[in-house]
Amino acid sequence: VKQGLTKQELGGPQVQLYNGCIDNYAMDEDDALRQIREFLSFMPQNVWELPERGPTGDSPQRTEPELSSIIPNENKLSYDMRRILELVFDKDSWFEIGPYWGRSLICGLARLDGYPVGVFANDNRFYAGAMTADASQKVRRLIDLCQQFHLPIVNFQDEPGFMIGPEAEQASTIRYGTAFVLAAATCVVPWACVQIRKSFGVAGAGHFAPDNYVLAWPSVQSGA
Repeated sequence: VKQGLTKQELGGPQVQLYNGCIDNYAMDEDDALRQIREFLSFMPQNVWELPERGPTGDSPQRTEPELSSIIPNENKLSYDMRRILELVFDKDSWFEIGPYWGRSLICGLARLDGYPVGVFANDNRFYAGAMTADASQKVRRLIDLCQQFHLPIVNFQDEPGFMIGPEAEQASTIRYGTAFVLAAATCVVPWACVQIRKSFGVAGAGHFAPDNYVLAWPSVQSGA
């Protein structure tokens, strides 16, 4: 251990947030309790019950004209995936999990017409949304959580494939990526995939579960 390190420098939140040991950061006790209450509001009372539909003043007929132009015509230009999530799901219902690690994939919980759902989406602003080793672990954990507590899954796909190169090989991307794809392939909760821009390679297959529902944004490009 490097000499002179404090306990916080060695293993404080600024370390654990970026390695996946901590999912979310709280500013103080009140904020921690607020986040706990919000997280639990998506969960059923136990694993033998379905999650309850929550109250919502957000009409299912709401339209958002911004969505029609949010994806740039030029493929090399980025866009804000989190903004898409905010516009699609019930207003103020988005709760992100693990924003500081596995950053090429966004994971969290939200509501559709009051019903809790698990959500994951590629973030094209990090490695173009490629599936890395840590992103694979983050998404697999979310899938496992949704399976355990009967939460439907909605994912927004802009998947260029698994990350490649020496660093990806050293991180055992193939091991964690295979576990992610297998988790999706054996998932039995209702699953909807919204294809936004790209769907390529084996990593692309991890966005589809058996008998899932698929929607394609006009900008989508897909291939085996």
